[in-house]
Amino acid sequence: MDKEFPLQELLEQYPKTIGGICGFFVLVVLALLFGAWLLWGSWPRRRRAMSAARKLLDAGKWQDALEQLKITREIGTPSSSWLKAFDEFEAECIKHAAKAAIKEKDFEGALEYQMRAAKILDESEIEDLRC
Repeated sequence: MDKEFPLQELLEQYPKTIGGICGFFVLVVLALLFGAWLLWGSWPRRRRAMSAARKLLDAGKWQDALEQLKITREIGTPSSSWLKAFDEFEAECIKHAAKAAIKEKDFEGALEYQMRAAKILDESEIEDLRC
């Protein structure tokens, strides 16, 4: 069996088929790489975690949302836009805490929460006292 594989003949007879097969394999590899990035990449993981925190806050669980935010901040090295989004979301959680404190008639606690939210957002504390 000294017969060599006739690669040259195959390429000459079926150039489109060979190209299609190679193209298919390239697409499969790219799809696998994209899927791995979506699963393990820091940006998609951070986005999913922020979405989960948002759902918690929308459900009225501001303490749990803050805990989720703490976990989210530890994913990778966030860009400045992510840091800003984290701070804004944290301030939003704290504002929800202030509203909850007002409902419980804990006005001093609400004031502290509002001042904390204003500090995070670098706003005037007096300006942010409106709930």
